[in-house]
Order: sequence, then C-alpha cells, then structure tokens
Amino acid sequence: MKAVQKHQVLVVDDNHDDLRLLSQDLAELELDVRVSISAAMALKQIKQSLPDLIVLDCKMPDMDGFELCQRLKSDACTQAVPVIFVSALCDNEEVVKGLEIGAVDFIRKPYVKAEILARVRVHLNLKQRTEQLHRSLNECRDIAWQNQEGFFHRLIERVNSVYWIVSGDWQQMHYVNPAYESVWGDSAEQLRAEPLTWLSRLASGDVSTIRQCIERTIRELPDMISLPDYRLVLSDGSVKWIQTKGYRIEPGNLTDDRYAWVSTDISVRKSNEQNLNYLANHDPLTGLRNRLQLADRVSSEVIRSQRRGHSLALLIIDVDHFKLVNDQYGHMAGDLALCALAAVLKEQIRSIDSAFRYGGEEFVVMLPEESLSQALQVAERIRQRVADKPLQLENGEVQITVSIGVSVYPADGDDYNRLIRVADRHLLNAKQRGRNCVQPEHD
Repeated sequence: MKAVQKHQVLVVDDNHDDLRLLSQDLAELELDVRVSISAAMALKQIKQSLPDLIVLDCKMPDMDGFELCQRLKSDACTQAVPVIFVSALCDNEEVVKGLEIGAVDFIRKPYVKAEILARVRVHLNLKQRTEQLHRSLNECRDIAWQNQEGFFHRLIERVNSVYWIVSGDWQQMHYVNPAYESVWGDSAEQLRAEPLTWLSRLASGDVSTIRQCIERTIRELPDMISLPDYRLVLSDGSVKWIQTKGYRIEPGNLTDDRYAWVSTDISVRKSNEQNLNYLANHDPLTGLRNRLQLADRVSSEVIRSQRRGHSLALLIIDVDHFKLVNDQYGHMAGDLALCALAAVLKEQIRSIDSAFRYGGEEFVVMLPEESLSQALQVAERIRQRVADKPLQLENGEVQITVSIGVSVYPADGDDYNRLIRVADRHLLNAKQRGRNCVQPEHD
C-alpha cells in the first residue's frame, strides 16, 4: 500500500527552546516538521524542498521574518506557500505589516496550543483545496476545449464555491457559476451586465481594501492574487466571510488577460477562529480578559498615556480568606464568589476601563486617565459594593470582602512590571491592616 504523504511544515525561529516546543506541538498533527534557526538557512532549505506551510518568527538577527516573507512572496516559486507569523513583543502595527506583505495569519506568543494547531490545520486544508481547484481548472479547461466546454461547465456548476472568469480590466464577465446566487444572494445576470456589482455586498469596513486590491490587479496583471478575507452583508442582514483567490488563465500571454477567480464561504472557519481567539484571551469562568492579555494591554496604555500626558491607574483586587470559602462551602461556592466579583467589576467600571482575572482569586482593573484620588474612589466603591452584597447560596448567605492595592502611572512607575509591583505591595499592606480595605489610604 502506498504511504500517505505528510504535509511538510517549516518552522523558523532563532530561539532554540521556542523552536523545539513548537516543533513538538506541530508533530501531533502528524506533519513532516522541518526546522531552521535563521532566515538564511530557511531559504536554502526551501530551495531544496518546498514546504506546504511556513511558521515564522518576526524578530531574528541578520534577516528578520518580515524580510524573509517579502522575499518568498516576490518569488513565483514560493509566493503560494502560506506563511504564519508566531511571535512575541510585536505591536499591532507589526501585525498589520505582516498580513499586508502576504502572511495568512499572525499568532502572538505565548500561544495556546489548541489554537495554533487548529489554525495550522485550517491553512493547510485551504492550501490543499486551492491547489485542487487550480488543478481542476487547468484540467477542465483542456477537456472543455476538446469538448466545446460542455464538461467544464457541468463540473463547475456543481461546486459550492463561486467560480468566475473575468477580463483583467473587470469590464467583461465571461462566466460565473450558479453558486454566485446562493453565496451572494444576488442575480448572476446583473453581475454579467456589471461585473463589479459584487462589491456592493461588501461590509463597509472592507470595501476600500478590496477595491485597492482589484485596482492593483487591473494595473499590474499579476499571475496570482489573494484578496484579504472580507465580509458580505446579505439582504436579510446576515454576514458571511469570503476568501477569494485569482489566477491568470494564460500567464505571460499579453493577448489574454482573463482571470479565473474562486470565492469560498469561510464563515464556519472564521467562527471557529473567533471562538478559539476568545478562549485564548478570556477567563472561561468569569468571562473577563485573562492574564495573557494584561501585560500587553497595560503596556499599550502606558505608551498612549505617555504620548498624551495622561495618568493611568491599576487596581489589584484579592478576595479575602478565599480558601475558607472553598473549604466551608465547596468549590462551587468559590466559583460563584469569583463570578459575583467579576460582575461587580463590570458594573462599577467605565467602558474605557478593563477588568482582568489575574489568577486564582486575584483580579486587576486598568483605569485609563484616572489620577490616584479618582482610582482610590473607584477602588473604595468596588470594596463597599462587594461587602454590601452577600453571596446567596442554597443553605444561606456568605459574606465576601476584598482587599485592594492601587498604583498610578507615572508616579509609581513607567511600565507594566513596576506598576504591578507597587499595586501588589499596597495589596499586601491592605491584608496586613486587617483586609477589607484599600491601600494606599485616601487622603
């Protein structure tokens, strides 16, 4: 029996520990995992054996991940290989840069194992399906020409993806299959008359980006182009996510500028990604953001506060004698107490504030543009609200109290670690003073 060929994935990272851990995790998908500790070494490996997917770190010496990705996307031999950035210490601008130069995804470290495995599996499946469609296109074109295009049309009219053939200047729609009407919810006849009417269904936030990509195609006539994923808003208000790729039917033939475009409904995939992203960034018990989000959010807010000359306050909140609640009433009561505290935090903070579960029975609240005096008032309001609202159990009430430590930028520090340390020190003072109080004391 012929062995099933494994997908080959190349992992590029100059950090040996990260490289080993990620390789071990990916191996669970039964992939052929290759590794490289530099971009230059990766280029040599890619020339020897073209991988099906590349997982790439941003920050590397000599040649960083962005430059490597740009080289791959500018080479016709490697431009179709999907690239996923997996990196720490990257801000939002670098994430956008990575996606704009051709990466299909960007995952921050520390990553959630289930999330990265799911994303790798999805992108490998999408690449495989795209290649199959491309092969089918070429095969069907030859067969169709031999059979007056009858077989080609019968095959394409049965697929669920939207398949269309359009001139390079988007002035003439040569063909569109019936799937267009079921996916877009609009008439194919209208599309044939006005080939760009499909853009009218795009969500307003996606129109500009997709139009720019289409204009680039008209101007440059590349052999292949992938549009960023975009949303369709149907007449009933429902939303679909669409992935679209285009291939020039006769590359290099100046007399034939026709493109074959394939558009696939990826709403299920997007929903799964959103669920995974939510689980990766939120505490499953309370629904608050988790500790992974805390440092990044506070660091970003410190930069914003520096730029605008604003203050920033942090509260660390700890449930007093939480172990006694678990021991006397059971862990379910403990979970209820944590959820009740999370509800109080959501109730007492503004829309621009953020609440996080820091770990165990500890929570952190970030208060942008709040002075020490204002932050202490918020902390005292939270403390009093918790004390005034006993936890209701089947066998009676449980009185819950909290201790709170407060720190403020810039007086207590100009980065996340300093602010957390000061707030934690004040929290310890609050416990030593008998708990159920806020430190420092309000003047």
